[in-house]
Amino acid sequence: MADDITEPVTITFYNNNLATASAGADATRELLARFEEENPNISVETIGVPSNEIGTRLQADMAAGQQPDLAQLVFRDLIYVASDLGANARKTWPARTAMPN
Repeated sequence: MADDITEPVTITFYNNNLATASAGADATRELLARFEEENPNISVETIGVPSNEIGTRLQADMAAGQQPDLAQLVFRDLIYVASDLGANARKTWPARTAMPN
């Protein structure tokens, strides 16, 4: 990841909260709006994917060369994605995009 985003970029984000009509979906939309406001060169294309479909969806999209930039996973999928699909966990957030407390 670049230290500074100077040109507009769009990232794709698979999110299971957005696959539901819930408070989680509303909170996720709010967080994404704030992120985009604080990072004007980054647009987030959100794709709602139910949690029970995320592993299959990632596998199919990776095989097709169309994997997302970011995916929200439930704990049961983490080991599978890391060991079988070769995903890498990001251990820290860059300082300017730190997650809020």
